[in-house]
Amino acid sequence: MSDKEDKELKKCLICKPAGDLSTEEIPYWSKKTGNYSPYPKMITCEAKYALEDRDEMVEELPEIIDKAIELKMEFSEESAEKWVFFFASNSSTDPLKILHPEEAYGKDENHGLTKTDKEGKVTLTLNCPQPYRAEGTTYCRHVHYLIEEDKVWSKMRTTRVMCQIDLEDLDKIVKAKPKDKEAIVVNALEFKDFDKRSIPGSFHLSANKLDPLSEEKKEEKVLEFLNETVPKCKTIHDKVKSKELDIKDVPIVTYCANSKCKTSQKLIDHLYECGVNNVLEWGPGMDGWFKERSFFESEEDEDKSDSDSDSDSDSDSDSDSDSDSDSDSDSDSD
Repeated sequence: MSDKEDKELKKCLICKPAGDLSTEEIPYWSKKTGNYSPYPKMITCEAKYALEDRDEMVEELPEIIDKAIELKMEFSEESAEKWVFFFASNSSTDPLKILHPEEAYGKDENHGLTKTDKEGKVTLTLNCPQPYRAEGTTYCRHVHYLIEEDKVWSKMRTTRVMCQIDLEDLDKIVKAKPKDKEAIVVNALEFKDFDKRSIPGSFHLSANKLDPLSEEKKEEKVLEFLNETVPKCKTIHDKVKSKELDIKDVPIVTYCANSKCKTSQKLIDHLYECGVNNVLEWGPGMDGWFKERSFFESEEDEDKSDSDSDSDSDSDSDSDSDSDSDSDSDSDSD
């Protein structure tokens, strides 16, 4: 990876199909930019991607802007030692702004070319893609890919991805004053677990309570949660009030107990079903947080003014109040 070797790699926790796009329907926004192919122009126009000369092809990775993700894919043995071309939207520079696809994809910088191993497995390294909004719909993070089939490219396929937030970025959210927070941190466990221990300033939305609900009821419950929670984060609320950001597009970070716990991923599935797609996950969960943060305040933090401490205390009170309310509504839904 040469100059990219010092970049920290963040693995995608889970990848699932984002719908069958194998029909290769050309999106309207792509036609507007003059591209009448479902692929980036480079795949059809540049000779280095022509499979007629597959033996001359060279592995290519995108420039990693911040932190890379590794997306592990498994194909059949029939796809052993085959070339894979992949592309996605670029990483977001502002979590409070959902771009149009032509802006999100830019010049298709977030693309690469690599080859499967002898078992048909491959790891795609790229920047975590951003969600984007087209014709009134926000699409979750996803990666498109084509795989070599008898020296021609297969039809395009798409995989949804869940990206992790790292400790440094989560720290910034947790340490920010309530009015300045740029994401909502959500505990996906049962209320009794949340009440016992949680990441400071986080809110509660039980994934298990959403399991038995119909799609309509689930969306009602999620919107109720957002409408109660967003006003407590002024920066986010102002964006929603001004209609710069749809309430379903507010940045969310989910977590549960630890890296083995799947409840947070379950909550993300529920959120995706409800059209809430601007979501990241803190995979290490509470155990990972408390392991890294044995002491929540450094000596520097302890020297903060009393007014800041009062503000943080008020935030905790608001969070607890919201959690109690959520717990009550959860009980009512049983």
